[in-house]
Amino acid sequence: MKLANRIVLVLLLSVALVGCKLDLPSPTSGSVHRFEKGAPVSSWQLTERQLFALSSWFKEHQSGWSRSYVTYVPKIDVRVVHGGGKQSSINIWSQKVIVVTGEDQLVQDFELSDIQSLLSAVGL
Repeated sequence: MKLANRIVLVLLLSVALVGCKLDLPSPTSGSVHRFEKGAPVSSWQLTERQLFALSSWFKEHQSGWSRSYVTYVPKIDVRVVHGGGKQSSINIWSQKVIVVTGEDQLVQDFELSDIQSLLSAVGL
């Protein structure tokens, strides 16, 4: 019986450690809100070109996401609306991206070049 318990534990841990895939639907509208020390300092609406660039970035970065239960202070907060009125929040930190869709919060660390291309996509 102990061997069976160990096998189940190993399988559960393996499933928990596997990265999630993020399939973010294409946004129909969106806005960017920049924060410093938790206070908003500027905001703007995303253009259609920026929405396309944002969608393309997420299509290229679908794998490797992990669930997170940590609360993050906003830094560069991108709010997008998808078809059907569903909303998502994308919080961009120095090398971390946090995506909240519905009740799921996913996070991933990226290379600086990936973060720079994401920031460029949203007008920074």
